[in-house]
Amino acid sequence: MNETKNRWNSAHRPSEEHFLPPSAPNQVPHTPELKGSPRVSRDNSSHNSCELNAIVGEGTHFEGNLSFSGQIRIDGQVEGEIRGGQLLIIGEGSSVTGEIHAAQVIILGGTVEANIYATDSIEIYLPAVVAGDLHAPQIYMDRGIEFQGTCDMTGNSPG
Repeated sequence: MNETKNRWNSAHRPSEEHFLPPSAPNQVPHTPELKGSPRVSRDNSSHNSCELNAIVGEGTHFEGNLSFSGQIRIDGQVEGEIRGGQLLIIGEGSSVTGEIHAAQVIILGGTVEANIYATDSIEIYLPAVVAGDLHAPQIYMDRGIEFQGTCDMTGNSPG
């Protein structure tokens, strides 16, 4: 019998520093850069850099429809529909309620009450609490996260 090897290894959880903007004294970056995405090698080639287009910072509350292109990180509170883009990162301490549509969604923590539709993948790491239905061809979850909902990995889901 030909068994498929599980490629998911929770020891490869991306550290917070990979998804934080650089902080240098007396310098305010126009577009924060990240060190790399969790499944990207860390050489210096241009396609391996991960650049954020926007950050919803800690202490920020947003209500309504949020549409974006590129990559965005949420560390605050968002209520409503989030749509578009390559990468959505939801940080620890954040709160997201509504519906999410993006190519890749990475939940590093926080509370998410939303149906999530991703064309590439959804990754959920401790200490995340997620309630909602997940729709993506690839779904990764840390052991021990709190999750209530269903997972659809058929690629035939609406969204």
